[in-house]
Amino acid sequence: MARGSKKVKKRAKPSPQVIETLLNEMEAKGEHPSTGSEDNVREWLQNHSERELWFFSRWILGNDHLALGSYHRRIMCPFLTDFTRSYLKLLMVPMGHLKTTVASRSMPLHVQIQPRVHNIYHEMMTGSNMRVLLANENEQKSKENLYVIQQHCEQNAWLPWLWPNVFWDDPRSESPRWTDSQIELKRTQYWAEANISAVGIKTGFIGKYFDMIIGDDVAALEASQNPPLMDRVRKWRSSAKTRFYDKRRRMFIGVGTHWGSNDVYVDWKKDPDVDILIESVSSIDETTHQEVPLWPEKFPLDIIDNLRKGMDPIEWALWYMNKPVPVGYTALNWNDLREYHLSADGKELYFEDSRMDERITQRYDRISRNLGFVIGSSKYDPANAKPRTRAPRGMDQDFYEHMRTKYPEKVKDADTPNQ
Repeated sequence: MARGSKKVKKRAKPSPQVIETLLNEMEAKGEHPSTGSEDNVREWLQNHSERELWFFSRWILGNDHLALGSYHRRIMCPFLTDFTRSYLKLLMVPMGHLKTTVASRSMPLHVQIQPRVHNIYHEMMTGSNMRVLLANENEQKSKENLYVIQQHCEQNAWLPWLWPNVFWDDPRSESPRWTDSQIELKRTQYWAEANISAVGIKTGFIGKYFDMIIGDDVAALEASQNPPLMDRVRKWRSSAKTRFYDKRRRMFIGVGTHWGSNDVYVDWKKDPDVDILIESVSSIDETTHQEVPLWPEKFPLDIIDNLRKGMDPIEWALWYMNKPVPVGYTALNWNDLREYHLSADGKELYFEDSRMDERITQRYDRISRNLGFVIGSSKYDPANAKPRTRAPRGMDQDFYEHMRTKYPEKVKDADTPNQ
């Protein structure tokens, strides 16, 4: 229902030239678009968009990066829309692999365009009557994702042309709710909740109910540095499971990347009811024993190698390999290894010198300090370690106390706090 009596100017549909350009581009990329009348083309675009998330995101929303390679069309998008195993999903892919583009910025709109007769998300329910919640660790980030959706609803000419029953011509004047935290599209049922809402972990949603919840990076940098906040994320995830209108079809989509060995995703993966897809930026082929990139068109081996060399091993394992390594862990770095040769009598080892030696020493010394104790000799003799009773600069005191408990032999003789 439109607000007020102001006459709304109908939004212009895509011109014949624009339509022809799109169809030619599709054909060049291996699609076989319908030809003939405008109605035939329109119906063909509708059907393919409604049935395939990748098609909708790539061609209607114009996310060109999805055209690079086949990973997103073959694996990521089908995983997100296949509910034969479970309505609860967890997708973990490396940073930069378009998980937010697909899950938080395309999927909510894809839900809304579903026709009742073949709704791939909820059988026999009109998509525009479904309520979607976007969640993020930070409310501002969640609103940014909703902003992208708003821009499509306001400016993307394909949407009202293909689905005039869903999208307003001028949503800012027609929609009953059009804010930075919630938007309402055309629908035939009336709910207290908007079609798409955006919240942060600290935002309350008690008393509201949804058909789909998308938790995108609900635990990231801030939660990884703040154990109480990480516990709050766990509680949020648990309470979110109660916020579904249909208790049998609780579509809870988790999307993220590891940030620590004890983050919420570790618990999430243990849930037997959750359908899980976890990817690393590369893997070793079992047949050829060669390293194979997950998305070679965007992250080829030379890019992967440069990233790996320039990053801390812990961060690399978390953000790109999706391995929940502990804070005190460091992966084996092949650059740290040295060639050696034996003396003539076979009793002495002589190691090769390297310009990296000093940097390696500094890195492992830094890691040791962050464990809550300092190494007291150049030989790294634990007996000479100097205990601390206060956290080193830059370390959270709660985490320091945790490490004191974990390594009591290093602090048992501690007396006075460091000054």
